[in-house]
Amino acid sequence: MRKKKKLIYFGLSVSIIFIVFLTISFIYSIYYYTNNRVGPIGSLTVPKWIYFQYFIQMLLWILHLIIFVVMAFAEKKKKQFLSLKENNYLLYKGTPDVNDYLNLRKLAGLSEKSEAGAKLGLKHTIYAISIYANEYLIGMGRLIGDKGCFYQVVDIAVEPNYQGQGLGKLIMNELSKDIDENAPEGAYISLIADEPADKLYEKYGFQYTYPASHGMFKKI
Repeated sequence: MRKKKKLIYFGLSVSIIFIVFLTISFIYSIYYYTNNRVGPIGSLTVPKWIYFQYFIQMLLWILHLIIFVVMAFAEKKKKQFLSLKENNYLLYKGTPDVNDYLNLRKLAGLSEKSEAGAKLGLKHTIYAISIYANEYLIGMGRLIGDKGCFYQVVDIAVEPNYQGQGLGKLIMNELSKDIDENAPEGAYISLIADEPADKLYEKYGFQYTYPASHGMFKKI
């Protein structure tokens, strides 16, 4: 969720700022003492407590930074197990491997894409859901767009042998949740619906553009 990511980034920023501040402050303290600014005349030594104080403070903020780095990494690679109809599936919040992606599109009856196109396209995904059964990709869905005005739901696919178990609905639930939480007001969310999947999309607020407008496309 975006709120959690903001908290992690805030924690990382605070840690880095304080580490930089302590470093500068420590360097200045050494300069201050070794240039006879304080203490007995002629004394150019830095009190030991200065070293100890900055060591402890620096250590605490480095630990603080490490914690938020680990949290950021865990958030990026977050996976969770779901139980659907007594079957354990792995839900991964991210794009699948290119080969798995191309294979599932073919199995699900979607138009085939080139490997070069898939590599480039997956990199520009805003949000994606991938579902695995024993490390085998069985479902996916992606959200693409400019992250502001226009979004498009694409690649909603479930492997035929796993259809009818609510996986398509699960994918749409996750994508809709991300849209509701992150898309700005006034954003236009579109998709191309094939029958009978259009009935599923209606449940998530999608409406037919016809007859007011017509969906059009150009394939390269």
